[in-house]
Amino acid sequence: MAPQEQPDLSTMLYMIKTLEQQLVQLREQLKTYVPISMNELQLRGVQDTVSRIERDVIAMKAKQEQMEREARDATEKQRAALGDLQFKQQEVADKQRASIAALQIRFLIGFATAMVTIITIVIAGFITHFF
Repeated sequence: MAPQEQPDLSTMLYMIKTLEQQLVQLREQLKTYVPISMNELQLRGVQDTVSRIERDVIAMKAKQEQMEREARDATEKQRAALGDLQFKQQEVADKQRASIAALQIRFLIGFATAMVTIITIVIAGFITHFF
């Protein structure tokens, strides 16, 4: 076997510098690779957060709509109850007016009867010369 030739010092320095440059380039590539993977993780985290927020917003919206429906239903029930109450109050007021009118008519009939009786007595007294 033939003895191997060893590279001279300038060739070794050139090879070392080339290797250093390649190492620097590799480090730069790794620096960009790590942030990209971190960015992907951050992006996934942000997407998960956005998805969760969207679900929460949808759930809140559904809950708000349900509460609005319940409030409308309660309002309608109250209006119906109020309408029934007003109807009953109107019936009571009508009955009271009718009762008062009947009482007034009876009073007027009684008053008229009393007046006719008094006038008849006075006339009968004058006719019989009682007065």
